[in-house]
Amino acid sequence: MTKGRIGLAVLWLRIGITFAIGGSLLLYGGLEQHGALAFIGGLALGYACYGLRIAITPLRGIRVSRTLLRSDDMPYAAELRWHTELMLDKGSRALIQLEDQWRVAGREEGVVGSVRLCCPAKGQTASFTQSIEEPSRGRYTLESWKVTVSDLWGWFKKSHVQLTAGADSLQSFVLPSRSQWGQPTAWNHAGAEFTSEGSPSERRSEAAGFLTSELRPYQWGDAHRRIDWRYYARRRELAVRTTCKDERPAFILFVDDRLPLEEDAIEPLERLLAAAAYECIRAYRAGAAVKLLFAGSTVISQGNKAIAERIVCFSKAHEQSLQARLRDAGIHAANPMNRQTMASVQQLKGSEVHVLSYKAIEQSAQDLPDWLSEARIKEWRALPYPAPSKMAAHADGNRKDKNENRSRGQEPQGGGVHAASFDIKA
Repeated sequence: MTKGRIGLAVLWLRIGITFAIGGSLLLYGGLEQHGALAFIGGLALGYACYGLRIAITPLRGIRVSRTLLRSDDMPYAAELRWHTELMLDKGSRALIQLEDQWRVAGREEGVVGSVRLCCPAKGQTASFTQSIEEPSRGRYTLESWKVTVSDLWGWFKKSHVQLTAGADSLQSFVLPSRSQWGQPTAWNHAGAEFTSEGSPSERRSEAAGFLTSELRPYQWGDAHRRIDWRYYARRRELAVRTTCKDERPAFILFVDDRLPLEEDAIEPLERLLAAAAYECIRAYRAGAAVKLLFAGSTVISQGNKAIAERIVCFSKAHEQSLQARLRDAGIHAANPMNRQTMASVQQLKGSEVHVLSYKAIEQSAQDLPDWLSEARIKEWRALPYPAPSKMAAHADGNRKDKNENRSRGQEPQGGGVHAASFDIKA
């Protein structure tokens, strides 16, 4: 017997008990001419009729749509907020409780929720904004939502849990330390530094159909995508581009995550991840092909979504799983997803690498991985380590808030756009 059927059976049992009590009091009060008992019995019968209306209310007549609220089009969000619209297509006005369950990747407790009450009438839409208070870093996925129709006291209630899957599942990469992005950066990689299309005079000569420094006669074995068809249309001769315009320069970011972290002193790691996300976004918007790797792993992440997921889900367990996936990709090389999103550090020998660390280059020169010695360090950015006093105050504040919530018995609740709409399925 499913949980939903058990809840429905309990609802009908409570309706029957209330009808029996109300009818008995009304009948006894009428026979004994006791007005107070008759009045109470009448109220109980009316209350039972209200419960009967809740029991016959069709939950499939409730339509819910959600839209993630973001301040910009970046893949990272500093907070998790979404707008919900609930519409009652069938039935009459009822008290509806909506509870959203979000799955947090890599967290022990796994699920956080937000509850909201509304009382729409038939044909009306209830609109409200929900949020998760003080979300931690991670990938949040809308796993399920629960709608409950009940009375004010909760004696009569009927619930339905709807799982989300596919396009109906909202997902958000939450990085609360995005506030650190307002700090000035020591690196200046504007879009003009990454252009590889040649000078304006060379582009005008190419448009006119003449061989330039970027064009040479076609040779057997050249890739067809390098053929300049504009030159062929003018000269009837095949020529290829020596520098492909579709190739973007690489921006390789090496993050030194080897930090002497204590149990509650997590602020240095959060600031480091925020700085890494900021530099990756800047390089991506400048037109570079961004690649990200950490000191504790030999896995390279490339692609905007893969980099965002790795930063917000960063942990020792997540890095170990990526390392295992890389080994599986070597065994099962036919998997295209692994070839596109992950690669080995062996491909970076001789490449230019940007380093992000809390240590100066003089302090970490001997501790770097062996493969990094074969790459050329283009720039080294040393972040200022947070003061111990600020870290201790931040940890004490978090511990105090958690203790207060436990003493009150409360759980966290919440009061460019991706949207999803849902209908309750029978």
